[in-house]
Amino acid sequence: MAKHSDFYLVSIMGLAVFGFSGFAQAEARLNCTDTSKMNQSEMTNCSYQDFGDADDELNKIWPKVKIYAKRGDDSLGEGEMTGAGMLVKAQKSWLVYRDAQCELEGFAARGGSLQPMLVAGCKAALTAERVKAFKVLLEADGQ
Repeated sequence: MAKHSDFYLVSIMGLAVFGFSGFAQAEARLNCTDTSKMNQSEMTNCSYQDFGDADDELNKIWPKVKIYAKRGDDSLGEGEMTGAGMLVKAQKSWLVYRDAQCELEGFAARGGSLQPMLVAGCKAALTAERVKAFKVLLEADGQ
């Protein structure tokens, strides 16, 4: 059951990565250090770049977090929720939360050119926070 869930989670995460990496390849990577002289389209592209970077980092750390979560699963009894299963459940829920929260943050600018930048910026920030939380978990475990 956990392997089936892992497949769906990896598929969801992969879609996000491929969707944004394709976007980044279509556009030249922008230098986003000074947005004061950028137009809205360029600032939005910077937000997508930030999200893509955060998502890439999340995908890089994911295998280590899975290994951490699976430790001890062998000692569980029949029908008990595994650490790996809990991780997948938590990650799926977190993805739903992140996307809904970011749609809410973009809602004030709905229909405008600012909305995609707000949504992508929110996703970048929340994904970076998720990576940080996973890194803290792994560091506490000595990894």
